[in-house]
Amino acid sequence: MMHKRNFIQPENLVGSQLMRSLQTRRERGQTIIVALIVLGILLILGLVFLGIISRSVGDSARLQTRSLANDLAESGIRYAHNQLLTSS
Repeated sequence: MMHKRNFIQPENLVGSQLMRSLQTRRERGQTIIVALIVLGILLILGLVFLGIISRSVGDSARLQTRSLANDLAESGIRYAHNQLLTSS
């Protein structure tokens, strides 16, 4: 018993392969574009977070300096007050 096979005509085979090839290329192109967009968004978010962290570090340093200056000023006032009280 012989099985009957359906043979595809060469013109259709080349055409279907061409269509699959074009579709595959198009899908790869779309994938690259989507990947570049995602990378761009991640880059922007990274730069924003870097700016936020940099600003926080600067604010922290300024706050520490301000606190130290305030402590020194209070210490000077106490010293002067003590000198006034103990001098005769």
